[in-house]
Amino acid sequence: MGSMLSIARAEIRRHNRAAIRCGCGLPASHLLDGLLEDVLTCAPAALHAMDGHAFEGSFLRDPAPAVASVTLGMLADGLTPRQAEHVLWLMLQLAAGEGGGEALDSSSLYARTFRVLRGGLTLIYREFLNNPWGRQEARDLLDILETEQGKPAFYEELLRSAC
Repeated sequence: MGSMLSIARAEIRRHNRAAIRCGCGLPASHLLDGLLEDVLTCAPAALHAMDGHAFEGSFLRDPAPAVASVTLGMLADGLTPRQAEHVLWLMLQLAAGEGGGEALDSSSLYARTFRVLRGGLTLIYREFLNNPWGRQEARDLLDILETEQGKPAFYEELLRSAC
């Protein structure tokens, strides 16, 4: 990330981490503060350990929207293809949570998380087109998040024609 300001770090600072109750019952400070460093040191096990914190099985927990915004910040900041693959996996867990059929204008935890993730569709498309390690996770995310019918298929065809 060099000397540039980090979007992911800004997203961590933007959220009142002490006011968000983590799925484990503690304030979410431990979760968001460690997330960035875990990914940057390529610790995929730490991302899988979000189960019980940002989500529990298929149920989202209170930190889910904040974790979604931090993961999008990480993609925007730039990650190695392997790091991005793991971040996309975490995003997929958030997007596939129970309650995905709720209205986008709902204030529910699920709707708020999905709106955050949908705000990063361009980043997800970038990973789909350019990251062979994270391509499947990105495609699965597009299947869940994209509301413009036919757009993922267009990009899939674009990718096939470029090979």
